[in-house]
Amino acid sequence: MKSPAHFLAQEPGFLALQRAIRESRTTRVTGLCGLARLLVPLACTERLVVFVTPHEKDLEVLEGDAHPLLPWLGAQGGLATFKDVPARVRGAGPTPEDHERTQSTLALHDGTVRAVLLSAAALVHSVPAPDVIDQKRLSVRVGEELLVDMLLDHLDGAGYRREDPVVEAGSFARRGGIVDVFPPGRLWPLRIEFFGDRIDSLREFDPATQRRRQEIDEVTLLPFGVPEGGTRLAIPQILPPHWLVVNDPEAVL
Repeated sequence: MKSPAHFLAQEPGFLALQRAIRESRTTRVTGLCGLARLLVPLACTERLVVFVTPHEKDLEVLEGDAHPLLPWLGAQGGLATFKDVPARVRGAGPTPEDHERTQSTLALHDGTVRAVLLSAAALVHSVPAPDVIDQKRLSVRVGEELLVDMLLDHLDGAGYRREDPVVEAGSFARRGGIVDVFPPGRLWPLRIEFFGDRIDSLREFDPATQRRRQEIDEVTLLPFGVPEGGTRLAIPQILPPHWLVVNDPEAVL
């Protein structure tokens, strides 16, 4: 199957836009709507594409379009989203926006992002430096050696709370050589079973019935919420040096 860029390349306006991008010239594009707002910029360049929207509702529409579009384009890399952060309520836990920003920052750090979506309001917020977040994640593999106490200390430092039984994201519990943990971004909590200092099994489980679900070989435990302390950076500072920003003309920047 031929890529969308193959067909768009027959349009003079598309070729002119590609030249402008290669020459790093600012270009105004009008008349794009629906999926075309994402399709044309992504098909124009292999660079990371950053979309800035004027309002949160516009961001949600683009996000809904981008998830099916990226695989269809055969794009290498996923989507990172930065939304406006609601005011933190004292004593409240991390918000879904906190988790999304943490995961998006790590994905940019790992170089696995093809497109970034952010609202104009989100530009005023800072995020922890990627290396600060990176220190708070942990890869767990079946067969590797890991002290149970080291895992528990890591979860404590990564924002998780001790809660038995484990039914909500961000909680963990230990029962002998078994550690249950519910990382953010997963549909089911995980049960890590140890044999001495070695991870013997790793599987999802249903918190309502405690029944085992799918077995997995490896998982990365992301921090819960936004790590405290350390350097904070503006969102443009964590983007790669070469990137294309597609601005909605109504955005307030």
